[in-house]
Amino acid sequence: EENHKFISEGKEILKLKYVPSVSPEQYLSKLKQATPGDIERESTSVGPHRDDYLYLLDDKDLKIYGSQGQQRTAVLSSKLAELQIMEKDIGEKPVLLLDDVLSELDLDRQRLLFEKTKDIQTFVTCTDKNIVKTSANFKTTFYHVESGNLQKD
Repeated sequence: EENHKFISEGKEILKLKYVPSVSPEQYLSKLKQATPGDIERESTSVGPHRDDYLYLLDDKDLKIYGSQGQQRTAVLSSKLAELQIMEKDIGEKPVLLLDDVLSELDLDRQRLLFEKTKDIQTFVTCTDKNIVKTSANFKTTFYHVESGNLQKD
């Protein structure tokens, strides 16, 4: 929620709702019922691995009502939260990999994403390095791929 609020400049409130695939009361009976088919498929079809999260933006289902930029911001906000949890658990900042995430964000969100990640070693792939040059206000090193080889700019 904090990360999304920062990147959206406080204009949007993101909430995450856990949606279990089966209620705790029905879990054991559903698991037993699915066991024969699960053994045949060699896969478990009932359990927490089938649960999901519902992203709510200003109390509306983001999947239905959110723009691509808002959806991308929500995913990035979740990734930033994961980084914060990992840092707390391992005692150092993990490396962040962002693969072509900037194209769906407006300039303000790009800038704020980079502001939020300025103290994290981040690798960004994109088709237009000018997006990074315009949005990032810290030291950057650029590389490009030419004929299958990595070249420093």
